[in-house]
Amino acid sequence: MSSGISAFWLSPDGKILPVMATHIHYVIDEPAGFGFSRAEIKKIYTRYGEALGAEACAREEIICQLVKRGWIRIRKYHRPDRWSVNVASLSAGSAGALRKWARTMIDRGESGIEEAWLDLQTERRKVLLQDLAYELLLFPR
Repeated sequence: MSSGISAFWLSPDGKILPVMATHIHYVIDEPAGFGFSRAEIKKIYTRYGEALGAEACAREEIICQLVKRGWIRIRKYHRPDRWSVNVASLSAGSAGALRKWARTMIDRGESGIEEAWLDLQTERRKVLLQDLAYELLLFPR
């Protein structure tokens, strides 16, 4: 049994936000919650000559800005079966948010031995979901 939801935003204050469609559409639908105005988002898309919501350069810029501001983007991929986690750094705040999210996923039926790839600004780390949830040495406290 799994949680059924395969994408999340983790806010800088640790809230777990399930993503029902795509990460960028969540931001477009709720821009103020992410520190953007709708006009700012449209301006970024216009600069790239892309349709609002397109999964291309504007999306990448917006998501990168959010990650730098402390947001964490999480998506589960099924081929190969793994979690992808975009996080700026492993600070005490991001570590706490990841622990809370990983424990929630395990409590909802995800396997603790699923891989999670942490895409940091400086490196990529492969860990297990249970490592995110319980490993005390993996992150600062």
